Amino acid sequence: MFTRRSWVLGTLAAGLLAAQDAPPSVQITGDVKRALALSAGDLGKLPRASLRIGNAGMETVYQGVWLHEVLKMAGVPQGSELRGKALAGYVLAEAQDGYQVVPKDKPGARSVRMLTKLEVVQLRK
Repeated sequence: MFTRRSWVLGTLAAGLLAAQDAPPSVQITGDVKRALALSAGDLGKLPRASLRIGNAGMETVYQGVWLHEVLKMAGVPQGSELRGKALAGYVLAEAQDGYQVVPKDKPGARSVRMLTKLEVVQLRK
């Protein structure tokens, strides 16, 4: 009994440690042509952008890659392809703690820190 319990606890501990050591990535899922898992290195190869936002006398600078570049890599329709049923959808951003937000929902009021997943959701098929 002791050996079995130790093995189970050891296996669980090893799984937790492996999960903690996994390099951070962003999953691109949902109604996409190519589901992706982008590492920091992958994102570092994309064109970077910087955005300054002022609110109540404070300026905040955000840096990263444009969302449309990431969605383009996953095969999400853009530009002239964005019509018909492709217009009846949205992107859901999810943080490591499970917090979710729709980008551009309420500028400045809701943001995602430690982004882990972008899910493309179609409202109609």
